[in-house]
Amino acid sequence: MIPRRFLILFDLAILLFAFPATYLGLPRLQPVISWIDTHWPRWSASLRIQEQWTGIAQPPGDWMWAMFVVSLATFLLNDVVWARVSLLKQSRVKICACSFAGPLLGLSLVALIQFGLKTQAVSRLFLFVAVMLSGAGLAICRLLIRAYTKRRVDTGLYTKNTVLIGEIAALEWIKRHFSSELPPSEYRLVGYLKLGLSDSDQSIAGLPCLGNVTELGDMLIHKPLHEVIAIEPAKGAPWLAKVVQHCDYLRIPLWIIPEVLLDGRLRDLHFAVQSNPLHLPAIALQPREFNSEALFIKRLLDVLVSGVLMLLLLPLLAVIAFAIK
Repeated sequence: MIPRRFLILFDLAILLFAFPATYLGLPRLQPVISWIDTHWPRWSASLRIQEQWTGIAQPPGDWMWAMFVVSLATFLLNDVVWARVSLLKQSRVKICACSFAGPLLGLSLVALIQFGLKTQAVSRLFLFVAVMLSGAGLAICRLLIRAYTKRRVDTGLYTKNTVLIGEIAALEWIKRHFSSELPPSEYRLVGYLKLGLSDSDQSIAGLPCLGNVTELGDMLIHKPLHEVIAIEPAKGAPWLAKVVQHCDYLRIPLWIIPEVLLDGRLRDLHFAVQSNPLHLPAIALQPREFNSEALFIKRLLDVLVSGVLMLLLLPLLAVIAFAIK
C-alpha cells in the first residue's frame, strides 16, 4: 500500500508546483482574457484586479504568502477528513471532493485576509487559476495512485499468507469466516498445523495440513508465511508459549483467539472489533514498526543533506582524485 507520508509528499509537490505553473502559464492566457474582455466585460472585471490586463503575471513576492496559506489549509482539511487514509476505502467522488475542498478553503482564507487588511495584493484571476490547478492536480494524482494500488491488490501482491493452528472444529469455523467476511486479495489461508496425534485422522476440506505445531519455527523460516492465527482451546494450550516464542523471534504477527468465543452463543454481547482487520475477537501481537513518520523524515533529511554536501564537495573530491593520479 502507498504510505501516508508519500501522499503528503505528493500533495506538497503538487501545491508547490501549481502556483509557479500559474505564474509561468498565465501570460499565455492573454488571447482568452482579450476575448472575455470583448464578449463578457463583467466577468473579466470580476476575475481580475488590474484595470487593464497586460498579460504579465504578478511577481512571486506578491503571491508567495497565498501559496503557503492555501497549502496549509489543504493539509489541515485533509487531516480532518482523513483524506489520506487508504485511498481504496474512499470513493472516487470523495477523493475528488476532498482534493478541491482544501484549495477552495485556502482561497477563502486568502480572500478573508485581503478583505481584513483592505488590500488586493493578489489577482483574483491568478488565485482562481492556481486553486483550480491545485485541486485538479490533487484529484488526478490521487485517482492515479488509487488505480495503481487497486491493480496491485487485485493481482495479489499485498495478499498475506496465513497459517492456522488449533483444533479441527475451530479451524473449520475460521475457514468459513475467511471465505465469507474477508476478501481473498488481502488474506490467503495456506494451510493449518495439527496439535498432536489425535488430529491425524481428521482433515479440513480445501485446506492442506502443513504438519505439526512443533514444526512452526522451521516453516516460518523456509516458507513465505506472513501471519499466524492460533485458536486457544478451552482445555488449555501448552503449545501456545512456543508459538509465541517463534513468532516473536521472527517478527511474525500473531493472532490469539480463545475458542470459547467462536461458538456463537453470545446474546447481548458482541465483538467490538471495528479496528480489527480480521473481524475476530483476537489478541493481536504485532512487531514494532520501524518505518515511522519520524524515521522517514530523518531518512529524508539524511538523503537531502548528504546529496547537497556531495555536490558542494565535488570540486574538492575532483582535485584530490587528480592529485592522487
